Amino acid sequence: MALYRISLSFCLIFLAANCTLAQCISGGPGQGSLRLIGRVTNAQSDIEVPGVIVNLQGRKERRRVSADNRGRFEFLCLESDIYTVETRRDGYAPTRVQFALLDSSIPDAVIRIEQLRTITTKPAGHVLSVRQRLIPKKARAAFQKGVKQLHRKKQPERSLSHLHKAIELYPDYDEAYVQLAVAFSRLLQMEDAERTLQEAIKVYPQNGRAYAFLGKVYQQQGSDQEALAALRQAIDIDSRLWLAHLDLGRILAEQGKFEDAYRHASLAHQLTADVPDVHLVFYNACINSQKYTAALAEIDEYVRLYPNSDVAKEMLVVRKQLSRKVADKAE
Repeated sequence: MALYRISLSFCLIFLAANCTLAQCISGGPGQGSLRLIGRVTNAQSDIEVPGVIVNLQGRKERRRVSADNRGRFEFLCLESDIYTVETRRDGYAPTRVQFALLDSSIPDAVIRIEQLRTITTKPAGHVLSVRQRLIPKKARAAFQKGVKQLHRKKQPERSLSHLHKAIELYPDYDEAYVQLAVAFSRLLQMEDAERTLQEAIKVYPQNGRAYAFLGKVYQQQGSDQEALAALRQAIDIDSRLWLAHLDLGRILAEQGKFEDAYRHASLAHQLTADVPDVHLVFYNACINSQKYTAALAEIDEYVRLYPNSDVAKEMLVVRKQLSRKVADKAE
């Protein structure tokens, strides 16, 4: 059901053994009866990560704890609210998670954080600048006109001539091939899109975006295995390609590989949070992984971002059912 998709690049909780009932401060915040307890783990190995700084923020209060030597931490005496949790530790990418702490506590949350050395970045800046300097000005101008027609004016048919011109002026213009393929796909010319992306890869095999879009083309053609291979190649080249993580999350969920789907959907949300599909796919991953509290928070986030959409209206209906499910599970 389309409903079962949203985004929330986060999903868990924390437990600091050194912060016990001291968090319940008389006369101020900390007078609630709810708890948020969990652990922080390495996203690749699932091993607990100690010493992570965990910040919690709600409408009425802010708190900070450090994960203990088992990666565990806790927030006690919380009032009913939707809390944003952020983690920080040297050597790891910052992570942001939301928890809907409504009628019951969360005693077993897990926050998975990405180790920075595992994140492949784009080629070094000087390599990119050299490639840019090789592109003739006229080719670059034609490319920009094509991109404007394709993305800003939403007229892919009018972008074709400009992008073809850019390639004619500079045959090694790999990004022009990528944008030309995007135009073909929007015109439902999928064979042309596939062929053009293959050309982009021949011109510059390190263009991760070419592999990411190729994966999407394969997916739309129903070739999931080819799509998975292309999307994984894209991430090997540049692990910050949110589009590749998003489509991996979709395909893996369809194959019933829910934990892997959740990991990629979560990464997509961490990398971009202004695309509706990212929210929907992550929400779906939360549901499939039975992370219902995170799913509730995702509903709230989606409704906040897109309050007038039809999906948001449906989500509000689903939220009532899901909230009851969370409450029943807590009992």
